[in-house]
Amino acid sequence: MDVLSYLYGIVIFIGGLIGYFKAGSIMSLVSSTVIFSLVMFGAYLSGQTPRNVNVLLSVCIFVSVFMGFRFYKTSKFFPAGFVALLSILQVIRLLASTIKLKASQ
Repeated sequence: MDVLSYLYGIVIFIGGLIGYFKAGSIMSLVSSTVIFSLVMFGAYLSGQTPRNVNVLLSVCIFVSVFMGFRFYKTSKFFPAGFVALLSILQVIRLLASTIKLKASQ
């Protein structure tokens, strides 16, 4: 069970809820719901088979690039920089676990 990935998805979803309630951003709510669903699906898959991180890794890379670009444009750490940082850490963690699994075979 990939608890950190589930927590990552929950943080993304809560961020979307905050964006919706604070700024009325329907786009934040919809995008965070879609990303949350994909992260939960990817976390489920990686929990079933630890080598199966393709969905999760792809979503995390997409979010890190998208939010990294938003951080670059706005220079505001929260929320864009924070989510980009979390996503980059998640990508590093997933890549490290994949490399570790391949090395142990």
